[in-house]
Formats: sequence, structure tokens, C-alpha cells
Amino acid sequence: MKIRLSMGTAISLGLIKASQSVPPTTLYIMLGKNCVNNCAFCTQARESQAPEDRLSRVNWPEFQWDEFIGQVKESMMEREIKFKRACFQTLAYEGMVDELAQAVGELKKTGIPVSAAVKPLDKKELEILMMAGLDRIGIALDAASQPVFEDVKGMGAGNPFTWEEHLASLDMASQVFPGRTSTHLIIGMEEADQDVLDIMNWCLEREITVGLFAYTPFRGVKAGFSPPDVPRYRTIQALRYLLFDGDVGFGPDDVAVQGSRIVRINGLDRVGQEAFMTSGCAGCNRPFYNEKVSGPIYNYPRPLDDREYAESINLVRRYLGEL
Repeated sequence: MKIRLSMGTAISLGLIKASQSVPPTTLYIMLGKNCVNNCAFCTQARESQAPEDRLSRVNWPEFQWDEFIGQVKESMMEREIKFKRACFQTLAYEGMVDELAQAVGELKKTGIPVSAAVKPLDKKELEILMMAGLDRIGIALDAASQPVFEDVKGMGAGNPFTWEEHLASLDMASQVFPGRTSTHLIIGMEEADQDVLDIMNWCLEREITVGLFAYTPFRGVKAGFSPPDVPRYRTIQALRYLLFDGDVGFGPDDVAVQGSRIVRINGLDRVGQEAFMTSGCAGCNRPFYNEKVSGPIYNYPRPLDDREYAESINLVRRYLGEL
């Protein structure tokens, strides 16, 4: 079986000789050759004109599965490299669930927790993956509201997906994988702040972890959005942190929205630097997945220094009109 690995993963495993400023803490594996779906923002979309070895800004060179597994074992035993997680990025294709289940079962034997990002699945398919040993499952909404979803991931993009179907599948996943379900939101696709707050609260009620991405323009994809404003992105990061990782007392009355814009967030003094790092599954840092190394950095793949943290908080305060 052939797979693709993120460039950082391949370098960390010694499969490619190159340097990297921040190594990934997770092994990232792509399953599938061609995706049948046509998400407007995705470099792997059916009609995408982007290079086939790209997913977002990352290159994904191809390897044999056995070569990958052998190198994982060698890296852990002989080079003493500790990976916090492995994550499968799955394209939509016939037989994906069975192939993923087999791969999860083999990789699980290394002792590394395994996650997978998948299309909406039914209960039987979710249970197949759970029985195979999958630790966490992710079903990406990507869009923060139904109108945006329909445009970039639903009928408007040439896909059969609906907003209701995705929510129902996420809800089902949260029952099969209680406390171990994730979704992703891409900020910068003309969603309103209220939309982001609403869907985050919906996920919070179901113990679904939310990971944030910044929209990444890439030549060859259908969508034509621009990267999000950094102060707004920092504000949404701070909000996500307070809702999911911060003070348990943070609630609906601690955030105010006027029109479509967040204008107040209580408790900014309780926002830790982790708020501005990569969010999602534990142990995932996704280095430079949706930003250039030269910046601006949307999701820090490492701890922030004091200057970076102070700057990030000030950008939030600027967005809220406090500076």
C-alpha cells in the first residue's frame, strides 16, 4: 500500500534528509490517491489544479506503507524519537474505511495513539474504526455556518454534503467516541464572529474538540478568499481557549457580539500562551500547515516567547477596541 507523509514527518523519520526549524510532534499520514469530493478550499479536491502532492501548504511525498512502519519502529527504538500521536488524513474513496481500519490496527501496535480525519460516516463505520483501535476521530466542518458550508463544501462546490448531515455525523461520532471527537473550523471564509461562537458552543455541549485553521490561499483551488486578519484570528483563538481549555466559569455572558463582530471577552487575563498555539487533538502541532515560515504565524507550532505572547494579547485587545 502506498501512502503520503507530510514533509516534516518524512524528515523526522529519516526518510528524507533535510533540516526543519520545528519538527512535528505528530506523524501525519495521507491515505488515498484521488478524492472524489470537490471542496472549494482544498488542494486535493476533485477539480483542483494544485500539485497532487500538496495538502494546504505542506508537501506530501509518497512512500510504501511497510517502509513507513519500519522507520517508525526504528526511530522510536534506535533514535529514541517520541511521537505524541499519529494522524491519518483520509481522502474520500471507495474502501477507505476498511483500509484505514487495517492501517490503524498495524500502527497502534507501536504504542502511538492514532487519530483520523474522515468524511461523515455512519454508526457502523465509526464502530469499525473504534474496534480497530482508533484513539480519536475528526470530522471537519471547515465552515462555521450553513451558508458558507453550502458554498465551499456542499452543493455549491459540487459535493453531496449538507450542513445537517455533517452535524448529525459529528453528533453520532461524539457518542461512539465520547470525549474523543474533533472538528476543524477554517477562519477567513466570510463567516461572522457570531457563527464561530455558535458552532463552538454547539461542539462544547457535545464535548467535541475544536481545532482552528486560517484560510490558506493556494493557486489551483476554486475558493478565492484572502487569509484572515491576524487580530481577528487571535481573538477567535482566545475565545476558543476560554471555552474549551480555560476557566470553567467562562460562559455566554462573558462574550458580547455586536452585529457580526466580537466586541467583548471577559477574562483575557486568564488566556494562556497555549491559546495561540496549534489547537485540536492533544499532541498535534501541525508546523506551518497554513502559514509561511516567514509569517504571519497563525498557529504557533511551539511555545511562544514573552514578546510573541504579549503581542498576541495586544492584537486581541486591538480587535476588541481596547487599544
